[in-house]
Amino acid sequence: MTGYELHELLAANRELVSDTWNFFLSVHVAILGIIFIASGRVGFFQRLVLVAAYLGFMFTNYRAQTDNYSAQISIVEQIRSLTGPDAAIAQALINDQVMWITDYLMYVFAGAATVSSLIILLIRRD
Repeated sequence: MTGYELHELLAANRELVSDTWNFFLSVHVAILGIIFIASGRVGFFQRLVLVAAYLGFMFTNYRAQTDNYSAQISIVEQIRSLTGPDAAIAQALINDQVMWITDYLMYVFAGAATVSSLIILLIRRD
């Protein structure tokens, strides 16, 4: 693959990472909004079902995001390994910093899951 094609893949992957984070935030806003609005009418069993569904979403979203970041790391490594006259240009255009977010991704998701689950289970408007 050429440097241009790899940069196209990298841009598409970065958009996928962004879309996955947007989905993560949208689901949290929706779930917490629903619980706040309907908290007086949602029973404990219904809250448990909601927490189970929410944790399923969190696991799926976490796995998707780890896959997205793994793909991004692989694409960047391919760009770094390019040789030839255009390799220097392609390599100069990538961000050469370590992707620190991958080290904390599990903690971000675990923290969000814990806080949101407690909010779903405990919040009462009455």
